[in-house]
Amino acid sequence: MKNPLGPTAVLLAILILASMTLTALVACEAPEPTRAALPPTEIPAPSPPMAIPTAGPTAATVIPERNTPTALAPASTSTAAPSSTELQGPLRVAGPASPDDGESELLGVLASLPLEFREKGIWFSNFKQSLEVAGAPRPADLEEFESWPVDQQQKYARNSGVPVSSLVITMRQTMPHWEEAYGFSFFEIDAVTVTGMETFLPFEANHLTGEFDEETVTQRLTELGYRTESVGDDVYYAIRTDREQDPSLRNPATRSAFGYANRILVADNLLVVSPDTTPLLQVIRARSGRIPSLAGSPAFSAIAAELSDPLTAVLLTRQAALHSDLGIPGDQVPGADDRPEESQALHEWEAFGAGFGATAETATLRFVLYYPHRDWAGLDAEGLVERIESYLPGLGRWDLVHEFCESWSPSAKAHGNGSTLSVKCEIPNSDESGRLSFGVTSLVPMRLLGFLAP
Repeated sequence: MKNPLGPTAVLLAILILASMTLTALVACEAPEPTRAALPPTEIPAPSPPMAIPTAGPTAATVIPERNTPTALAPASTSTAAPSSTELQGPLRVAGPASPDDGESELLGVLASLPLEFREKGIWFSNFKQSLEVAGAPRPADLEEFESWPVDQQQKYARNSGVPVSSLVITMRQTMPHWEEAYGFSFFEIDAVTVTGMETFLPFEANHLTGEFDEETVTQRLTELGYRTESVGDDVYYAIRTDREQDPSLRNPATRSAFGYANRILVADNLLVVSPDTTPLLQVIRARSGRIPSLAGSPAFSAIAAELSDPLTAVLLTRQAALHSDLGIPGDQVPGADDRPEESQALHEWEAFGAGFGATAETATLRFVLYYPHRDWAGLDAEGLVERIESYLPGLGRWDLVHEFCESWSPSAKAHGNGSTLSVKCEIPNSDESGRLSFGVTSLVPMRLLGFLAP
């Protein structure tokens, strides 16, 4: 039976438009999809623009760049979890949260990103794994997706991952035009990592992994007028100046889409897409070991290991986590006054991570703190659990988390000279448990993290 809503309407049921208000973005309950026509696109393509529905929160809003000094750490290309030692704190200490003798996609990505990105925040989503866990089909292209029955399209749409990137949202909105212009599509992306975004724009670099056809991509870029630039043994593609949009395109959405991709690195199963030259060059140098990578950050590598192999994750410095892009200064985060007055004071943690993961049996939401001292994580375990369980900020955005999470389990471990405190909620996996991902994609962007406040 042919889908009466149109082949791409169901696929984009979880997509939100970049122009939606921040309030709608972080609402905990997603409304039923409604049709919303895209503005006419001018990306070279014979097919007409499509209609898409809009839905509730699926994309992360990201903080602006911070200027906190960063100490350089030795670069590393290892994707294995850092060694850790269990700490004896006031509560029972759980076992390791690192991947079971395998590689973590998130840890692998950190080895390709420059240490300079640490202050800007790292936002990650694993589309391929999201589909695999849900047992959802994955089409090779739009033509295959269009041939599916409605229920199969719906299952794909529900489980195709959190976009976390304005570039990926644009690719979804403009199918099949984007693929016809650039030679790669949303369907080919396995995972996306983005940094430097503030409420969708401006982002600094999109790190896309997948089985892209390198020859097709480079051919399309050449046809679009991209020139090649060399950096050592690496070659990237460039067009226009940094963040410049094509003035000949009348449609603002199309101009923005082309502006997202002014600089593109094409490598084996990897595309790095940026509107600027500098962040792209930083990624190239980090990948080649010429500058330190985020894998050399004790805080970020330890947090990534504790998050295990997440479907969606965010890693932030203390400064970034406790400052809001809503203009709230200092260490005063939204909802900080809602924690009990008698809350145990936390030791000075250095970085924060949040991740949502799932297997066929369970769904897990984790919050992780990294401390520069080996003993502090164990000492804060009981206090952090108490803070989370009693934290009820305004507007009810934590209601969904409390609805699912009746208890939280702490785990404190030593990582080198520092330590991590991981607190997780684990529930049976079901059609509803995926809503726990709002703990990453809604609470963190809005900085509803008052349970972390000093």
